[in-house]
Amino acid sequence: MKFVYTFTLLLLSLIFCHSVPPSSAGSCPEVSSNAAMQRIKILRDDIHSHNKRYYQEMRPVISDAEYDRLLAELMLLEECFPVFATDDSPTRTVGSAVGDGPLMVRHERPMLSLSSSTDPKAVEVLLRKVAAKSGELVLLVQPKVDGLPVELIYQAGRLVTATTRGDGRSGVDVTATILQVRDIPRTLSGSFPPRVVVRGEIYADRQLEENTGVFDASVGMEHYATLRHLAAGTLQSRNPDPDALAALRLFPFELVNAEQAGDGVSSDLASLRLMADWGFPVVFEQTRQVTSLDEVKVIYRDSLANRDRQPFAMDGIVVKV
Repeated sequence: MKFVYTFTLLLLSLIFCHSVPPSSAGSCPEVSSNAAMQRIKILRDDIHSHNKRYYQEMRPVISDAEYDRLLAELMLLEECFPVFATDDSPTRTVGSAVGDGPLMVRHERPMLSLSSSTDPKAVEVLLRKVAAKSGELVLLVQPKVDGLPVELIYQAGRLVTATTRGDGRSGVDVTATILQVRDIPRTLSGSFPPRVVVRGEIYADRQLEENTGVFDASVGMEHYATLRHLAAGTLQSRNPDPDALAALRLFPFELVNAEQAGDGVSSDLASLRLMADWGFPVVFEQTRQVTSLDEVKVIYRDSLANRDRQPFAMDGIVVKV
């Protein structure tokens, strides 16, 4: 099984992709079932409200760390009181479903949420378990770009569908806008399988924040809380501002159907190399292969010191096993 860990830049944190929320590190609270039920309801309502503000209104009112604490508390209570767990809980969905209007497209495979633990020791424990099973530990480290996740589908080498992450099962069709993003290939180069599915982050180029007029006059930076929301708002707009659209970039990070690309794709690094051959803007200077947690920590500290120099906003580093 492939795990993806993330160290956030403000708080060392473990995050890994998994279809079911992992066991919580904390012990179960000593509360009655009735009290737990009431607290679970409050947390779900609060998280659903924050999801709407973040994903639809583009105006978050709490920090990512505060949101993570709410979600972690809900995950713990649902684990300790499974009778109250429901399929529509925010712990089992991603983001926020979009209301009537936009065309929704089902993903090739679910775009999973990232479950986190704030205990740095959990990182070392899990990496040791992986090493014990495989006999070696080879890690791929990349920036955690703070953008809008998208899925791109190519048929016979031609881009046919682009969707946002949405609720994790289906996303909004943004193909028309994606076709206008400068560094996303409309057609693939070289040799490729009949169907290619790639995921990445759409982000707004940070350097354009310094260009006169792009945000203030044309886009109106005051309408967006962060560069991430500028990217999301532009991508999902029916009539995107040309200057804002010109600022959008793709950070590709996953070849979803790598098994269809041939026997030569045996690792995430090999997938990235193949994606680069096809024309995707893979930046290998931002991708490093390491073999120890100590090396990961060095990259983490370097990322913390240099994050403002990156062309994108970032809130962590992603570690792939």
